Amino acid sequence: MPEPIASLELQCVLAGLVAVRLAFLPRPAQSAAFQRSWTWAWTAHALALAALLARELVPLAEEAEAGALDGMLVVLLCDALHQVARFAGAWWMLEGALLLTGRRARPLGGGGMQVLLAACALLTVLLASTPADLLALQTPLVALTSVGAAWVLLRQPSGRASSGARLLGAALLAHGALRAALLVALAQPSFAAAPLERTAWTFLVTHHGWLELPLDVLVATGMLVLLRRSPGLRALDAGASRVALEPGPEPRAELAPQELPPREIPRRAPAAAGRGAKLRLLAIEDEPMLCEMLRSVGRQHGWEVETAGTGDDGLRLLRGPGRPYDVVLCDLHMASPSGIEIHDELARERPALLERFLFVTGDLSSDDAAEFARRCSRPILRKPFQIVELVRLVEDAAAAAVPPA
Repeated sequence: MPEPIASLELQCVLAGLVAVRLAFLPRPAQSAAFQRSWTWAWTAHALALAALLARELVPLAEEAEAGALDGMLVVLLCDALHQVARFAGAWWMLEGALLLTGRRARPLGGGGMQVLLAACALLTVLLASTPADLLALQTPLVALTSVGAAWVLLRQPSGRASSGARLLGAALLAHGALRAALLVALAQPSFAAAPLERTAWTFLVTHHGWLELPLDVLVATGMLVLLRRSPGLRALDAGASRVALEPGPEPRAELAPQELPPREIPRRAPAAAGRGAKLRLLAIEDEPMLCEMLRSVGRQHGWEVETAGTGDDGLRLLRGPGRPYDVVLCDLHMASPSGIEIHDELARERPALLERFLFVTGDLSSDDAAEFARRCSRPILRKPFQIVELVRLVEDAAAAAVPPA
């Protein structure tokens, strides 16, 4: 069941180029973790393909079939490297998706998990007697991790809003479906009885590399688009960088920005600076990467930053016990309750608490957002924004805030 050499060569070159490109992209603090995971995933993919290519090209592979010891060792070494790299690459791909969406704050399992995966991969090498067996043993893990990474990306509102994440998720989903079909093909009785007979199933098994190649291109494209255009990923410096967001719909003429003059907080002496305790910031934001960016900025400025992914979680934290938050940064556009609904609810219950609020949004063109902007007395920070502007507004709001009622 030889894999076509040309497809292996193209896939290997593509994987190596993508790994190098990811390795040399700028790594802001908020994207370094998942970017590193995806770099390792593509590196492992390139190694797995190189090992498979070596197995097909090394002349000793023919001797292995005749029982020559040297040939058997070479084939065993190539199979072991191929399986270990496949297992590790699939795991790093899923890990990168989890880190990207904020489902995980740190890598999965650490070194112990990598050792366990390597041991499982080596076990499959010992259990397999043919290349088809190796493919059948690795395929379930690759399919599950591809589908899992796609599910993690596409179920998040931030993922569905990003063109790069949508492309990446769709390509990973298609890759998982191809691997599932490959597993079905390997399980066909006709393939086991006559693996060289030309059928649709044997064609899928022997030429799946050509089918995976365009999917690899789409996965790589989705990653690169995501890293270049997603929210928060290009905030490289808390002192001068801009939060790069994908452009939203064009504002309508009657809602031009000049009709919504910015509101300034009166600057007061920074009374909070001498109080000893850290500035406490609550960010109510459903975009995980922006939350991570705010935590990064908070670490650089000595703030204590907590995040809430929904309006309900934000209200729960605001009403909870403990020292009150000095500043609350709230997104206007979220699933109910939205930032507008949170504002109106607190205006009825605890109006003094609103003195600590700053609102952020990327779109004031909708009727409800424009109406809110006209009646709201609190600053509304438009995306994209300068991080220096964010820092100034947060510190001014903390200094100007009155104790909540």
